[in-house]
Amino acid sequence: MDILLLERINKLGQIGDVVKVKPGFARNYLIPQGKALRATPENRAIFDQKRAQIEADNIEKRNEATAVAEKMGELVVILERRAGETGQLYGSVNAIDIASGITEQGFTVDRKQVHLHQPIKALGIFKIDVLLHAEVTHKVAINVARSVDEAKKQWEDHLAPPPSSRTDQGEKKTRKDNTTSDTASDIAGDALGDTSEKTDEKADEKAASDIPKKKDSKNKKAENRTSNADAATPAQSTSADGSATRDGEPA
Repeated sequence: MDILLLERINKLGQIGDVVKVKPGFARNYLIPQGKALRATPENRAIFDQKRAQIEADNIEKRNEATAVAEKMGELVVILERRAGETGQLYGSVNAIDIASGITEQGFTVDRKQVHLHQPIKALGIFKIDVLLHAEVTHKVAINVARSVDEAKKQWEDHLAPPPSSRTDQGEKKTRKDNTTSDTASDIAGDALGDTSEKTDEKADEKAASDIPKKKDSKNKKAENRTSNADAATPAQSTSADGSATRDGEPA
């Protein structure tokens, strides 16, 4: 069946498009919901006359849906259900339950706006798409638990990073600490090396300055020995006859 779309339909088309769909889908959903018309010449003529108004109304509705999505924000709906030890529900959670839970939070939603492919049959947290407008979809967290306290615990666990992430963070911190320690050791080693080099330089300078002192000491000792030798040797003189005498005695 050919139909004329009055609003954007996901995977079908935009406003004013003529598309072919199954007759049951058109008669049971699209036409009754005011989303499309039969693509007859009469309906096409009516659409052309009202196209501007239809598009303006669509923009207004889209803006309203966007505002509602912003108000919803990170909406979490808690649904209490009985369940076994393994977490399997005694029953299930369907689109009607989710729509009712969202409505209780202050946002009017019809079950047809809830995109739930199959009923929820276990405890846990599930992100469900809610169609607020043909062009605006918002995700809502459905927290299915045995009690409110269990729901809070589930939500805290949901927000916590997975164990692998915590392990990776710990390993990164350890590697960072090791790197910092190695850097500190290198700096300390360089400092000790610089100190050792400076100590060696000072020792070399001291040794070099001591060399002239040692030479002066040796020279002074040599002069002292020469003076002592001169003092120990008796003075010699020559007599009138030409013979040498030592301290007044004949040689």
